[in-house]
Amino acid sequence: MIMGLLNNAWNRLVKDVKRTWILEFEDENEELLFLSNALAGECGELANEVKKWFRAKLVDDTKVINKQQLSIESELMDILYYIVKISSVLNIDVEKAWVERLKVNEERWKEFKKRKHL
Repeated sequence: MIMGLLNNAWNRLVKDVKRTWILEFEDENEELLFLSNALAGECGELANEVKKWFRAKLVDDTKVINKQQLSIESELMDILYYIVKISSVLNIDVEKAWVERLKVNEERWKEFKKRKHL
């Protein structure tokens, strides 16, 4: 049930990205190169916004904290946009990939907990 709801939400995201995407590439490799670089750029922007949020938290600057919260939200949505686009270009079965990755991460975190790192 949950995965069905997520799949419906994902399909809507894919449609939204396809509707708003304006760039056209002759070559899929060129498109993926552009998209992966755009995604990396957005991740860098997110890191910068989180840095500013953290700095504001250190001095308890509520105004800046709230502003940075919105900036972080915006950067996360930019990142999601590129993830949706890359997944669409590569025809990735996101539901299947998500379930498989959850299993891998669950095992990884179990190992960390055993070692008492967390």
